[in-house]
Amino acid sequence: MGICLYGKKGKSEEITLDNKGDNFEKGAVDHFKVNIEDIGVPYKMRVYHDDSGRAAGWHLEKVEL
Repeated sequence: MGICLYGKKGKSEEITLDNKGDNFEKGAVDHFKVNIEDIGVPYKMRVYHDDSGRAAGWHLEKVEL
């Protein structure tokens, strides 16, 4: 799973979200800290996954930036 952030000065690279824990499990809250170049004030986030792995289905309830 990953994200791409869009801002007034450009967009970030694709950022893989993996904090070495058991990420994205039902009922869980996952936190990620990422460092990116200055994109200005963010206005959009693209969230994606590659549908790989066992039981790859998922439901995204909320994102906070």
